[in-house]
Amino acid sequence: MNDKSQIWYGFCTYWTDDWDFLKPTPENKGIPSCPECGSVGFQMTIQDWNQGIAKYEVPDNPGYAVFVTELKEKCHGKTTMLELWEQKKGVLAKEVSPEEEE
Repeated sequence: MNDKSQIWYGFCTYWTDDWDFLKPTPENKGIPSCPECGSVGFQMTIQDWNQGIAKYEVPDNPGYAVFVTELKEKCHGKTTMLELWEQKKGVLAKEVSPEEEE
């Protein structure tokens, strides 16, 4: 399906709303795949994608929407979006540690 109202996303963090970037491969029987690592992925409507991001962002994950936007069309191999987010949150927490606020 090459419907411009659909998002394609993979475990490798690659996501796009432009299906022309995807690479159908013979190994995957023509299924749209990440152009970087070749992994197959999933699809959902843009509306559902945006709602899911907004729901996850509040109240415990401020900045998540910007983070996901920055990952657009970038593959991180076997590292998932959630793993990258947890790493980023850890870095942000260290930047604003309670010891520094005193």
